[in-house]
Amino acid sequence: MKSIRYKLFKKACNLDDCLDIAKTKTPSELSVRLFIEICNTEMYSSEYMVGEYSWDFKGSKVKYKKAHGIRIFPVSNEKWMRDTDEANKRLKDYIKKLEDNTGLEVIGKHKKFDY
Repeated sequence: MKSIRYKLFKKACNLDDCLDIAKTKTPSELSVRLFIEICNTEMYSSEYMVGEYSWDFKGSKVKYKKAHGIRIFPVSNEKWMRDTDEANKRLKDYIKKLEDNTGLEVIGKHKKFDY
């Protein structure tokens, strides 16, 4: 769904916004950077497995983040691995969707989360 920010100000901040721009401006490059974002509260600690996507539209760049999974502590090794595998599946599906819609290969040093 297109963001309100995009509808009002034409400032893209998610996939749908970027795909709408791509209808009129062909992106020259599409890249992903993966990282872990740690969140600590009084109740639990968690790690979000996040992809930061960067679209280069000949003269303007758009960046946004998307969480592909979460690991909540404490957790068993089996659950840790299963959560990571699920995040990697979501990431793979998301990258395939990007590549299918743009015709570009997504550039990135890493294309999966490590255990």
